[in-house]
Amino acid sequence: MADLVFKRAGHLRLVRRRDGKVFQAHGIVQSIEPLNLNRASVTVTDGNNAFDRTFSGATTGGIVINLNSFNPTFWAAVASADVQTGQTAQIPRYEEIAVPETAPYTVTLKKEPVDGTVTIVDVNNEAFDEVPDSPAQAGEFVVNGSTIEFADADAGKKLFVTYDVEVDKATRVGITGTENVDVFELTVMGEAILSDDEGTTKADAIIFDSVMPLGDINQPQRSKDMGGWSVSFTLLPPRPGRKAVDYIVEE
Repeated sequence: MADLVFKRAGHLRLVRRRDGKVFQAHGIVQSIEPLNLNRASVTVTDGNNAFDRTFSGATTGGIVINLNSFNPTFWAAVASADVQTGQTAQIPRYEEIAVPETAPYTVTLKKEPVDGTVTIVDVNNEAFDEVPDSPAQAGEFVVNGSTIEFADADAGKKLFVTYDVEVDKATRVGITGTENVDVFELTVMGEAILSDDEGTTKADAIIFDSVMPLGDINQPQRSKDMGGWSVSFTLLPPRPGRKAVDYIVEE
């Protein structure tokens, strides 16, 4: 067949070996490096020849997936983490506030905090104390729903607030540090165009029988530049009767 050119990253599917669970909601794919094969060599000294002999050694392979959006459950799968969805949860929030210069010395938070979770510090990280009644002196505050009241002695101060918010549904991903790394079957699915006819597409797929996510499995960088993240898989020996790598392309 004619030469192929790849203009799309493709999609992927993970099937977890231990329970057959499928992961194919993975977010925005930036690129897929589907097969990095490396054949090591072994050199044997030949005392009767100016050139030593070279033989093939171990073969290693890897797959790198680069993503531009973050799917928590997909990341949890490759991190071998425990996942719970649809759970009620308390999520910490952060706000910077300023106490009004004049009465009333109250600030309304963006969300209503869970009782007993409000922590307030000033620019010197000096903690404020929550009191049950109207604050009488500097460094005291009262919480009433989403409203916080301060003493007149704190008028005009810039403060930093953290508090927990109760949500009805949340996804929780837990890593204890004692997890065994899961093994997956990984399929990369995509299409190519002909090098001499961009209007003709050919479907293709690469099936990796056994891979393990190893190396960096970082969550994306949090910044205004919206950085992506990547995960690397190491190719393992296949199951009996299967191929380590099976590449299929439409003729």
